[in-house]
Amino acid sequence: DDGQGGILQVNSTDPSDIVTTFIGVNIKKQDNSLVNIINVVGNYLLIFPTRQISVLGLNFTMIGAGWGVVGAAVATTFSTIVGALLLLVICFTRKSEMQISLKDNFKLDFEELKTVFTISFPAMLERFAMSSASVVVASTVASLGTVALAAQNLAGTAESLSFMPGFAFGTAATTLFGQCIGAKKPELAKKYVNNTVKLGSVVMGFMTVVLFTQSKLIMSFFTPDVEVIEMGSVLIKILALIQIPQMIAMVYSGALKGGGDTKSPFFVALISMWGVRILGILICIHIFHLGITAICVCMCTDNVTRYELMHLAEDILMSTGCITPIYYYADIYMIDDSVEGFFANPLGYKYFYN
Repeated sequence: DDGQGGILQVNSTDPSDIVTTFIGVNIKKQDNSLVNIINVVGNYLLIFPTRQISVLGLNFTMIGAGWGVVGAAVATTFSTIVGALLLLVICFTRKSEMQISLKDNFKLDFEELKTVFTISFPAMLERFAMSSASVVVASTVASLGTVALAAQNLAGTAESLSFMPGFAFGTAATTLFGQCIGAKKPELAKKYVNNTVKLGSVVMGFMTVVLFTQSKLIMSFFTPDVEVIEMGSVLIKILALIQIPQMIAMVYSGALKGGGDTKSPFFVALISMWGVRILGILICIHIFHLGITAICVCMCTDNVTRYELMHLAEDILMSTGCITPIYYYADIYMIDDSVEGFFANPLGYKYFYN
């Protein structure tokens, strides 16, 4: 997945992150759900040709374009365009602090552009470092044969499906950390990150058990090839062991980005991806002539290294106070000291308890 990306995917992702930060996760969830539904339905209709199918004893004709791989590409591209356009519509129509109006002054502010470039350029370099490393990994795995390539791709797909909660916790860390720092509540920001790590560890711990104990069953969902299942199940067991540190690394990375620090994630990705994953893989394959299992171990070592470095970077960020929040949050209200049972969270919601 790190090797994929393009203009449309950037447009679909970045506004979504803005919506998440300013409005909440509901808009992003609804948009992603619609995109996924369009993608799945589009793939089903465009990949396969028109054919007869049977459901509950009823036979009927299912139309299809029969485009194969091209159909999959068209469906994915179309769903991505729809998602990007919907997010743009939200930016222009939804009443919020982030609403864009054609009546706004669009005159270039070079000071603001400088700030945007300072934050976004390291993030671009981070994606480039990760994507280019993924290309090297894929080409190295391909040199081991089609069975190894299939096993690695399917094991990675299975692991990524189980890791969806990890992405959610990373997004939560970005949103909560950025809003707390913008509200000048660094201690609360730290507390949110710690609680996110604890909750995420419980969830990903469960996913670790599922992946490790059901690796062969999971692989059998993707392919009937016995050799691929055997090899892939071993890889899934190895990948299962790094679910928690990988999730924690994403939480710390999200917190750093929420605080405006995009340089640290870039340097961490550069060191872990190229200094640990790629260097380790090249040594294992080309010098010691090891197999696909060694590649998987190198990938896991990269994730553990990234977790340690992200944790260190987050500690430095909090201890030095060198923070430029991406989101400046202000919430002004008055409350009498005699009022009890009142709580206001960093998202601006007010709660009253009996």
